[in-house]
Amino acid sequence: MTNEDLKIAVESMVGQITEKVGGIREAIAEFDIRVRQAERDGYVGDLYRTDYTVVGRGAFPVDMLRYATSWPHDETDARHIEESLEQADNNDPFTIRLTKYHRDAQPNLCDDRWESKFRWKVLRNNTIDTTRV
Repeated sequence: MTNEDLKIAVESMVGQITEKVGGIREAIAEFDIRVRQAERDGYVGDLYRTDYTVVGRGAFPVDMLRYATSWPHDETDARHIEESLEQADNNDPFTIRLTKYHRDAQPNLCDDRWESKFRWKVLRNNTIDTTRV
């Protein structure tokens, strides 16, 4: 739930309260329903940012950015992705740092898919940094 959505919900509740004194319970119930639905939809709650590193040979699997809801950490990493595509026959490994935002405290980095489908690996040893934003 965005701040604007929350503001609209509060204004609606206040409007119902001021329209009729007996509407307080109904307004609070409606507000509770809206906030709980926003929680279920993933719009309310803590937001986390995770920076992590993948390593692999050949062309970077660009579709994994969509699948893992991630993107290059910075311009250097975006350049490394381009280089991996241009030098797909090169057998040297590429190391690329990625970033993703998520609601769960533990990020789903799609380790299995990186490795089984594309033979790229999510590095786990002190390369994953998750912070609440």
